[in-house]
Amino acid sequence: MTGVGTSSQPATGTPPDPTSAAPPSAPSPSSPVSFSPSAWGWRPSDWWSSPPGRLRLVSLVVMVLLVALWITAFATSQARQGTLDALSGRPGGGQSATLVAALRLRSDLAGADAAATRVRLGGNDGLEVARQREAYRRAMADVGAQLVVLARAHPDADGGTDADPGSALTVIAQQLSPYGGEVAQAKAARSELMWRTILPAADRIVATEQSRAEHALHRAEATNPLVGVVVLGALTFGALVSTQIWLVRRTNRVLNPALAAATVLSAVAVGWTLLAFAAQHDHIADGRDHGYRPLTRTSQARVLALRAWTDDVRALLDRSDAPRLDADSAAASTRLRHDPASAPAAGAAGSDGAGLLAMIAAPGGPDQAARAALTPAWTDYADIAARIRDGAGRPEGLWPAALLAQQDATGALRTFDERSVAVLDASRTHLTDDLTAAADTVDTLPAALSITLGLAAVLTFVGLQLRINDYR
Repeated sequence: MTGVGTSSQPATGTPPDPTSAAPPSAPSPSSPVSFSPSAWGWRPSDWWSSPPGRLRLVSLVVMVLLVALWITAFATSQARQGTLDALSGRPGGGQSATLVAALRLRSDLAGADAAATRVRLGGNDGLEVARQREAYRRAMADVGAQLVVLARAHPDADGGTDADPGSALTVIAQQLSPYGGEVAQAKAARSELMWRTILPAADRIVATEQSRAEHALHRAEATNPLVGVVVLGALTFGALVSTQIWLVRRTNRVLNPALAAATVLSAVAVGWTLLAFAAQHDHIADGRDHGYRPLTRTSQARVLALRAWTDDVRALLDRSDAPRLDADSAAASTRLRHDPASAPAAGAAGSDGAGLLAMIAAPGGPDQAARAALTPAWTDYADIAARIRDGAGRPEGLWPAALLAQQDATGALRTFDERSVAVLDASRTHLTDDLTAAADTVDTLPAALSITLGLAAVLTFVGLQLRINDYR
């Protein structure tokens, strides 16, 4: 007899394993889990196999191009701005101011020696002697001021080499005291100290400053960085236009306002940059042609004229050395009226071998008349100097020649020197104004590029994201 609910068949076989019916165990937290994009419902091909993925990829490419364009244009404008700021020296000082100081130093040294030499000639009841002594005093005071400016501009110059401005400044500072003593004692050898030791040192300073200024002008006008701006601008503009055309074909919508605005802004940014650099180039070219070149050439012409004048006066005072002094004066006058070194450049404006004065007068501009007036002024002096040399060569003509030097030659040289100073002042003003205008042209460009291209990037993202949202 069996109980209710029990089987009447005897149990056979092995009893079931209790663990075989247990659910599968969960993986251990410490066991590694391999990542599979497909396990999360995403595959890399989704970036280009589906419309939303392709839109995201296009958005990424355009954004990268916009950022690259901004970096290139921003860096180029900042580099030019830094170069021009160093040249113009805003708010004060700079390479152009240092160049002017070097040119003034050389001219003042030559003018001081010319005045000291003219004092020895006497004449005009002492009035001219008093005037020349005052001119010597002012020139030497200005020499000291320019030395201070140049020393401050080169605080790290150790004078280790002859080409170093510090070395030349040291020579001038050391030799000015002996030179002043020789002037006070009215020694004839003083001009040799000036022209063979002091002024060559000033020439080295001028050469160094001119080289620095020309290098900076060349960097400010360099067009190589603009190639990157143009190329990236064209690529960005083309990418934005192509994206809109592709969207029109895919969505049958005529215009994406955000992308259209971004395209316009990118074009505006590139065009603004190119126009600003073009205007800047015009200012720099004007400053070089009507400021830098007349400034440096007129300064050189003034020094040559003062050297010729000093030699002519000394030839009257020291007849034994007259042949050498006359030859030196003639060489200076030749460089002013005809410079054989410029003959190979025939055909270029103002460089047909006619000399330094012709090169100064050649460029057009508002100051051309003042620059051209230097040539007849020097011709007047050169004609008088030739008469002085001719008369001094005859025994009975020495005193008439000295009188001619005291009156006519002194007046003619003063006229040339005053006109030279006027040209120098006008050229310095042109250079400063044009460099300042060139710097002002790109002063706000970096900020404008940041705003314009940043807004273009935002509009690009918004315009493409709206199309992506259409597929959700």
